[in-house]
Amino acid sequence: MFSKGKLSLCIFIMAVFLIAGLKSFLWAASAEEERVAKLIEGAKKEGQLNIFTNTAATAINHMVKRFQDKYSFIKVELYRSGAPRILSRVLSETAAGVHNADVIGTEGLTGYLMMKKGLFSKYISPESMAVPKGFKDPEGYWTSLYSNYKVIAYNTRLVAPKDVPKTWEDLLQSKWKGKLLFANNNYEWFGNMLKIMGEEKGMAYMKKLAMQNLLTRSGGTLTLTLIIAGEGHISIASNVDKIEEFKAERAPIDWVGVDPVIDRLHPLAIASKPPHPNAARLWVDFELSQEGQKAIANTARIPSRPDVKAIPSKLAEPIKLYAADLSLADNYSEIQKKFDGIFLGR
Repeated sequence: MFSKGKLSLCIFIMAVFLIAGLKSFLWAASAEEERVAKLIEGAKKEGQLNIFTNTAATAINHMVKRFQDKYSFIKVELYRSGAPRILSRVLSETAAGVHNADVIGTEGLTGYLMMKKGLFSKYISPESMAVPKGFKDPEGYWTSLYSNYKVIAYNTRLVAPKDVPKTWEDLLQSKWKGKLLFANNNYEWFGNMLKIMGEEKGMAYMKKLAMQNLLTRSGGTLTLTLIIAGEGHISIASNVDKIEEFKAERAPIDWVGVDPVIDRLHPLAIASKPPHPNAARLWVDFELSQEGQKAIANTARIPSRPDVKAIPSKLAEPIKLYAADLSLADNYSEIQKKFDGIFLGR
């Protein structure tokens, strides 16, 4: 039992710590308010934000609208293209001493290459603290805006529930020969599958898969469109977000996650020399905030923040994911050569 004197001392010490903690919290909150106020003041003078992104038009337009509802004084200019083209444009502009991009949103391997080439600048947004390890660069060069994993898509009118593949080996069955669609740029999926399965076993599987007379087409959206049209039964390694978009439009399509499911990151970064740095920081802060991540969830993408649930509910169901290894980009040309050799006959 404490004596009255000792009890009073304990209460005094606890009070000191509580007051100190409260002061620290208030100071941090005040410092953050001041930081944001300075960004807003600077962004008002800049008046513009240039976003280079590979995010689908419907999704990025939704995010921009939510951002401009908050910061109406910022005019947003979009350059939307595939990740390789974004890389090519930024490289060529940088080489010419031109710096148009403020913010770059791209895919995992391409984002890693851009970072290695010095095309990103370091910025640790306070909102990135809520993003788990593995979904952001430890040095602060990028944070994944959302996840988008690779699954098997199928036409619900052509594939009976009992025939939906349960393993990757199921795709090797003779009944699927000539009925499998496959995007001809699935390099990231391919490289990660080889790593997970093991080089020898993975290469053996991919060669058998190629013998199924795959219907290779340019781009994932096209393969899914063809699946819906009935020009194929199954699409291999398709982006789950696009499938959900088509499902929302009542298209005859659904998906299944077959182990291993590759979880693709989408690095969001500020360009190395942004012409509108304050607006760029406001965009990154917004996109990584709960408000911004909820806007992302409403576009059928999987938010990077664990405290924001994915929509629709199927995306929030537990599934074993393998985060894509972005360092595979160091061997990108070798991965590309193997992929093209197996699936494209190059």
